[in-house]
Amino acid sequence: MRTRARAALQTVTPAPIRSLRSRITTRRLGQLALWALAVLGTRELVGYVLFLAHQTPDEIPAAVAAHLADELRASGEHAIYSVPVTRSVWWSPRATPGVLVATGRRLLYVSLVPALAPPPPTAGELPPTELDSYWLDSATVTSGRALLTGLPDIVLHAHGVRQRFAVAPRDRLRADSLVTAVTRYQIAERETERRTLEMEAEAAELARAPVYYHVKRGDALSSIATDARVPIDSLRRWNGLTTDRIRARDSLLVKPGT
Repeated sequence: MRTRARAALQTVTPAPIRSLRSRITTRRLGQLALWALAVLGTRELVGYVLFLAHQTPDEIPAAVAAHLADELRASGEHAIYSVPVTRSVWWSPRATPGVLVATGRRLLYVSLVPALAPPPPTAGELPPTELDSYWLDSATVTSGRALLTGLPDIVLHAHGVRQRFAVAPRDRLRADSLVTAVTRYQIAERETERRTLEMEAEAAELARAPVYYHVKRGDALSSIATDARVPIDSLRRWNGLTTDRIRARDSLLVKPGT
């Protein structure tokens, strides 16, 4: 009944009125989309303003430095390159300070735990920190500049995750050195892997190739079979010998090719 009533109402309603309703709905959706974009843009702008206002200090936070030192001590690694960075999360306009470190095996990111309104610090108590670890053979880093502020940054890709770290202008050279070091390490690793694969392929090819022994004066077929670790009957069969008599400078097949 309701379906029939709606169909009847649409039949009675003039076409211009239906068209006006459609335009109003489209206009309303467009306004909502513009408002959503304005809210997101305002949030990003506020976040970058707060980033500029809370720029990373010359030294990384004490809690971050302590966490990093504990991690390096436990793993036996050494920090080769490090740079103070900040990272923003979507749910907080405040940038979180931290440090990005390259060791001989990993990229480590240690930072304060992001919070909308961090509690005031207690005397003698360090704020909570967190650590992210990325293996150098599965991560890539590039350097660039943020779109809105033009500030230098480092972009990290690992395990399908993309992280962007903001860098203070004074630390741009340190950031470039870290990115260069990681890139060179990965190039060297890929070259080493390529050479290893080539050597393995050559070894496999040699293993499949036939092996010959050049008879020297004083050799006997039995001693050649013992050294080659093959039955003497096999040596006779492979070389078409009817006796054990061999001559110097002969070439004997001691391992057939595969």
